[in-house]
Amino acid sequence: WSQHLKAHFGEMTLQGYRTHVGSQFLLGLTKTQGRRTLNHIRSLASGIFTHAINTGRLESNPWRDVRILGKVAQPKPTAHYTLEEAENIISALVERVDCQLMVALSFFAGLRPSEIAGLRWEDFDIGGSAAAVHIRRACVRSIVGTPKTPESVATLPLLDQVLVPLTLLRRKCGNPVTGWVFTNERGNPQDLKDVVHRFIRPTLQKAGIEWKGLYAGRRGAATAIIGLTGGNYAAAQELLRHKHMSTTLNFYKKQTQNALGDGLKALQLAADAVAAAGERQEGE
Repeated sequence: WSQHLKAHFGEMTLQGYRTHVGSQFLLGLTKTQGRRTLNHIRSLASGIFTHAINTGRLESNPWRDVRILGKVAQPKPTAHYTLEEAENIISALVERVDCQLMVALSFFAGLRPSEIAGLRWEDFDIGGSAAAVHIRRACVRSIVGTPKTPESVATLPLLDQVLVPLTLLRRKCGNPVTGWVFTNERGNPQDLKDVVHRFIRPTLQKAGIEWKGLYAGRRGAATAIIGLTGGNYAAAQELLRHKHMSTTLNFYKKQTQNALGDGLKALQLAADAVAAAGERQEGE
């Protein structure tokens, strides 16, 4: 709505809107927006008019017959961090333990930015032998709500790479047991985009480290787990809390430079083992 439809509708009325206006609007976006974004725009616009019909303000929905015409721009590939890149970023943010924790939660726990922003101190269990974080809510544009999907509500184990900055930040904040982990001056959940703009990007730029966004940590987590476990896709799916395995594989598992080489080496080892077994059978 804010990026596209608000300006498009402008001063037009619901009654005066026509189907061809919507089609031309989408056609003008095909050069810059991917099909998924166009479908989101079409769905929201159609939903607005459907609501108008249901409340007696209109008799028909002009967006019902709006179609995406023309060649649609190909979506840009999404970025991810390698383990080394994530470690380098956390090391560069040594002066900001809160920023270190944000990156660590993204890469080493697979949390979405909205889930990181919605964390409270009482969501962490770190006193026992198995430290964990409970994902209970999400915060988008300072609005606190439920996580993206029912599957997203879960308890995740925490690695030392998360526990260290978590412990340091809690100590710095006076060892709180309740309240938001990342807060602004008014005591509300912090806008992570503002933190990235004001602190993370400038710090990494000085260090000559590329910043790919917090979501790149989540993709990197899936890619690293699959690679390090020899293809354990179920572990990556469970970490990211996707309902369907296809989501993990299609949108989060990224190609790595060593994947093909490692795969061919494994194939050669398997072939050598088969050949050796055949030679033993012939010798017997």
